[in-house]
Amino acid sequence: AWTDKAAAALQRELDLSEDGPEAKQARIHLAELFERDLGLPAKAIEVYEALLRSLPDDRDALVALDRLLTSTNQFESLAALLDRRIAIADDRERSELIWRRARILEEKLGNPDAAAACLRQLGPESLADEETATALLRNLRSAKLHHEALRILEALAQRDPGTHRGALADALHELATALSRDGQAGPALDAARAATDRYRDLAVEQPGRHRPDLAMALNNLAAMLGDLGRRDEALAAA
Repeated sequence: AWTDKAAAALQRELDLSEDGPEAKQARIHLAELFERDLGLPAKAIEVYEALLRSLPDDRDALVALDRLLTSTNQFESLAALLDRRIAIADDRERSELIWRRARILEEKLGNPDAAAACLRQLGPESLADEETATALLRNLRSAKLHHEALRILEALAQRDPGTHRGALADALHELATALSRDGQAGPALDAARAATDRYRDLAVEQPGRHRPDLAMALNNLAAMLGDLGRRDEALAAA
């Protein structure tokens, strides 16, 4: 077919040519032939990767390779490519690319630690946006970065207590459990007491919603006290 011959001719031309504007256009044309006419996305990806080795910040090649990696579900390579695009993007595009990369890291690659690191690139001021704060906290807690999640929630609760008090109590409970599991009995007990106090206040205001949370926190606190041999306090807590 003429497309096969055209691709072969372009490849020969590229093998003989030096890098430059003409070589770039020839590579783009070759990649388009592989992708659209021959149905060979893997070959098109190879061509764009070769182009980016000589022109690392070429926007046309980056966008085209982004499209191909997305359509072929090559998420690890796509996450790496988006990192390159983020580095050279303007402010508006940068935010969109950071969000895309964070979703891929979380949802496709199951890497909440890396997703949280990606979202941190949006800066602390971005936490005023509820969607950003929720996504960052979700990934921090999944990655068991409880101290950082707690610091963020404390700051958010000071700004808007009604919205974040329940999440702050949850974060304290998770921190207490994690510290206890790591053998840090004293800090775990402090976190468990703080969680219980917050759940107690919430249960007074919304008993139907938060009494089960309070019961869970009290049981957790009693278990920690019992493990420390403080049985009288454990019985009182339970």
